[in-house]
Amino acid sequence: MTNVLHAHQSHLLFPLHPPISAVYSKTQAFHFPQSMAPVNLRTNLSVRRRSVKCMANPRRVKMVAKQIMRELSDMLLTDTVLQHAVLPEAALGADRYLSSLTTISDVEVSNDLQIVKVYVSVFGDDRGKDVAIAGLKSKAKYVRSELGKRMKLRLTPEVRFIEDESMERGSRVIAILDKIKAEKGSEGGSETSDSPEDDQDWGEDDPDDDIIYIQIASFDMSTFSGDETAPFFGFLGAAAALVFSCMGAAYGTAKSGVGVASMGVMRPELVMKSIVPVVMAGVLGIYGLIIAVIISTGINPKAKSYYLFDGYAHLSSGLACGLAGLSAGMAIGIVGDAGVRANAQQPKLFVGMILILIFAEALALYGLIVGIILSSRAGQSRAE
Repeated sequence: MTNVLHAHQSHLLFPLHPPISAVYSKTQAFHFPQSMAPVNLRTNLSVRRRSVKCMANPRRVKMVAKQIMRELSDMLLTDTVLQHAVLPEAALGADRYLSSLTTISDVEVSNDLQIVKVYVSVFGDDRGKDVAIAGLKSKAKYVRSELGKRMKLRLTPEVRFIEDESMERGSRVIAILDKIKAEKGSEGGSETSDSPEDDQDWGEDDPDDDIIYIQIASFDMSTFSGDETAPFFGFLGAAAALVFSCMGAAYGTAKSGVGVASMGVMRPELVMKSIVPVVMAGVLGIYGLIIAVIISTGINPKAKSYYLFDGYAHLSSGLACGLAGLSAGMAIGIVGDAGVRANAQQPKLFVGMILILIFAEALALYGLIVGIILSSRAGQSRAE
């Protein structure tokens, strides 16, 4: 029994089949299947890192370029290291503001935010340009470190300074164009100066050549009375009376009608009793209609006795009636909506609601009375 147990334990500790090293020697090659081919993780990761590039948002690239241009421009004016690199004479006591002759015309940032191309324009002689560009290129690492401190980016891009000759070329082109214009002007002056006597003869023939004649049309304001525009104001008053009164009637009807409809669901027997605000709101439109008819009948296109005073009187009459009706309609609508809902719960509030509606209706009556009086004033001016 003990032998069997020892044999079983030895089988667990030492398997029956031999290891791979025992079967295959070091000189023999072990062939894996295609699906089990060995993979070198380090080489694959390096290939992936080299092939994949992180491209930034174009908007972020533009913002970074603007910020770099602003910081570099400030460094050219304030940083003594860059000033001495651009103008070595500044270290010997020369004017340090001469470094402003070196300006940054443009900044280009790559899409992966790795490289920054700084285009520099240097104003001066050839020696000064070479010295300035060489000094900036020698301080590229210093500029990169300073940008990293100022901008606080995760990865500060590599700075490359490039000489920008576009402004110098533009100044040369402008100088050439100015020279050509001057030559053409001198040639034209020589041609016109060939016959000075003829020029004098032409000048003597017309002595009034320098005189400018201006004809001014006179307009007499005393002949303009404004009566031609009087019918416009009259018809405008008629329209205002009807439009504003109907607006007040529509608002009062709609506002109080909503209250009647919501109350009629629970208390349908009170619908006819609660329809009083709707009727009173509808009367407001009649007031505007009355004033509009009175004004329109007072305007006669064939008669020449309709003056500007009459037009203003009709306009004020229409506005008085229309705006008064609008305010009354708003009051009737709000009071009617709340009063109808409250009357369904407490019938004793009906009398109070009616009194409030009567006083709200009186506002429109005031406008109607004043409108009739003002429209009658227009007739009195014609009678005189």
